[in-house]
Order: sequence, then structure tokens, then C-alpha cells
Amino acid sequence: MTVLATEKLVKVVHPGDVLVDGGRVRRSPIFCKIEFDGDRFSVSGVIGPLKSGNATGSCGQIAMGFAHRDPGDDDRRYQLLYWPEDIRFAPGWNAERWLDFLDIWKRWHLNMRAECEHQRALGWSYDEHHGNNPEAPYEGDACPECGYHIGSAWLTETVPDEAIEFVRALPDTDRQPNWV
Repeated sequence: MTVLATEKLVKVVHPGDVLVDGGRVRRSPIFCKIEFDGDRFSVSGVIGPLKSGNATGSCGQIAMGFAHRDPGDDDRRYQLLYWPEDIRFAPGWNAERWLDFLDIWKRWHLNMRAECEHQRALGWSYDEHHGNNPEAPYEGDACPECGYHIGSAWLTETVPDEAIEFVRALPDTDRQPNWV
């Protein structure tokens, strides 16, 4: 199946439940909302949404609180991460599918980059090549191929069809989150 660039996607998934200690230990459902407008890709989540609007766990970029396939993708600000074995997976989900989902979330969320494709190929990062120009503090070193100054704009990177096809094929939520 080929995804047209103009196809819209809004999907809510329930990968499973994790144990959360929010005053008392209990299993809390993980919900994620995936949106793609043909250009911008976005994923956000909530652990244990409550009818009050609060949650028993975290909200937003919850992927940061989970161990990834590549330990280099783990958020170092979190000392305790949820591991795949901490999740009681919902029907259609397993550890491999969850880790694939986290990989796509990490790589493509907001699909905007500070560097051009040439700088990315050279392994440049904004932190290492941002320059020291007080007149243009966010304009970094120029690309040797196209002249783009790293960090001078947010460049949209096209999300590959395979990534959109993967999330489109994820099982729809088997339960309704409290925010609906």
C-alpha cells in the first residue's frame, strides 16, 4: 500500500498497561494519539488518563520514559525507565511492535530538523555547529554543499511512506481513553 502525501491520519492506540506508583501501585493504560496531516507527523501519549483531566502517570512525550531498542535513544534525564517486560500488552501488540513504534516516534515526531540533508549526512548537530555570532545566535555553520546555515530555520523532513504505513497498520485502541 502506498500512502499519498495528502492522506490524513488521526489514530488512537492502546499498546498496553504498565504499573504506575502514583500514590498507590496500579496498572495504568498507555494511550497514544498519532496525527499526520500529509506533512507534519506528531505523536503524544498519556499513561493512565483520568476523567478529571489528570493522569496516574505522565502525559505528552511519554516515549522518553520508556527504554528504547537503542540505549542511545533513551532519555538520560530518566533514571527509571519502563521496559517492554513492564508492559502488559493489549491484543495485537508485543515487545517488538512496541519497540518499532518507539523507533518511529523518536525519529519522526514533528519531522523537523535544524540541519539540512547534507549536514545530517556529515553527522553535524546544531549543538556542535551553532557558531558564535551574537548578531544571529541561531545561525550556525554553513553547509559546504548548499550553504544553509545550521539552525537558521526548521526544515521539514519528509516522513517515509513505510513509517506512515506502519502506524496506520497498528491496532486501533481496544478501549476508550478518558479524554474522548
